[in-house]
Amino acid sequence: MRKLYRLATIFTSTRFDKLFRIARPLFCNEVAILTYHRVIDTEKNYPFDSDLISATPDSFAKQMRYIKSSYHPISMSKFIDSIENDKKLPKNAIMVTFDDGFDDNYKNAYPILKELDIPATFFVSTDYIGKPDTIWYERLAYFFNRGTSQNIIIKELNLEFMLSESNKQECYIELIEKFKLIDDKKRKDILNALYKKYGDPYLNISSKDKKLSQFMTWEQLKELSENNITINAHSHSHPILSMLSPEELNFELNEPKKIIEEKLCSTVESLAYPVGQEESISDSVKIETKKNNYKVAFSFISGMCDLNNVDKFNIKRLHVEKEYPFALFKSMLSFPKIFAE
Repeated sequence: MRKLYRLATIFTSTRFDKLFRIARPLFCNEVAILTYHRVIDTEKNYPFDSDLISATPDSFAKQMRYIKSSYHPISMSKFIDSIENDKKLPKNAIMVTFDDGFDDNYKNAYPILKELDIPATFFVSTDYIGKPDTIWYERLAYFFNRGTSQNIIIKELNLEFMLSESNKQECYIELIEKFKLIDDKKRKDILNALYKKYGDPYLNISSKDKKLSQFMTWEQLKELSENNITINAHSHSHPILSMLSPEELNFELNEPKKIIEEKLCSTVESLAYPVGQEESISDSVKIETKKNNYKVAFSFISGMCDLNNVDKFNIKRLHVEKEYPFALFKSMLSFPKIFAE
């Protein structure tokens, strides 16, 4: 990664990023779609999943100012219109998207987007909107970061963790990766058994910690939807869609669409798959997504959206990570095959 950072510094300091940004539209018919999760500042010993933090407010503002001056931010409706009706988009079109629905999207990202008049799409998991408790995987991260057990055994997954201050995030990620490969009921059973055996520190969470991982309210989403932000679906409860029964899958696709449309009096046309990697996007998931009247669906697989060869129900996006220096952000947009992970 450090080599990539150094390469990006050279690439931008020699102005090759600008050259590629100008030249790409001459040879490629693409849209860059940025994916964020959280925009916050963190202190030492942050108790939730630090990998979900895509940017600080300052770095996000810098990134947004750059795309406003050097690219052409477009809305979800304009993007869908271009795909469905073969409408031409401006050169260097770009979209900004957020997954999950954390309240820092409203508190920290939205004011910047509004100030710069940049449209964006927030994909939300409706089961957590307006609720006091956080989403299941953040609760699991809190278990690893604030729990007292040092030796954790999960026989169902053949896992044993010897926790230390330096490996908690690593162990959490290893367990999350295992959860991607099992059915949703088994995941829930394992989590319940884990908390019963070792205790659930989230039950005694401080108000200070709790505020660090909460979701938006419907009032906030309503304001967003009236101010250039599209609110679309990220499933209802954020399961791995490919691991659901047909009935569960239909519910997870239909329920958020129905709720958002009723609450916000708007039409939901797009979906971001939870997790969004190859193992979570089966053919049946894509078929059911189309049946539930979504026009497009987005993965979390890194890459540009090639409008000449687009799979409408598996659209790639570019991830933004908190450790990205600005030179890498610029380089990723102008030469994604080298700089996008």
